Amino acid sequence: MHLKEVYGKLLQIKKNKEIYETIDDIFENIENINIIDLIHKSEIIYQSKNDIWDILDYINVILYYKIQLNTVMYKKYVNSIEIVEKTKEKLKSNTNYDMCIDFLLFKLWEELNK
Repeated sequence: MHLKEVYGKLLQIKKNKEIYETIDDIFENIENINIIDLIHKSEIIYQSKNDIWDILDYINVILYYKIQLNTVMYKKYVNSIEIVEKTKEKLKSNTNYDMCIDFLLFKLWEELNK
């Protein structure tokens, strides 16, 4: 990656700070949140279609970090990363954006709350 690309990426992250803070808030307690609150809090993801690839990568970073903190739920977090990757595949195949985000949120919630 060239310095210009890195700088551009940093500017993009700064611009989307609110999105990343909301995602942090969502995933900090996703194991204890009800599904209605999850959907409500995730509205910013539905509205961030242009940044979805970065958002999905960021969610995976959070999940990897949680693996290190909570080895008891290791398998659930690994499965959650697979859900994020499956969502990426669905988006690449031009599946309806909102339905992909629904899939992501419902499956993540289900995996982490069963």
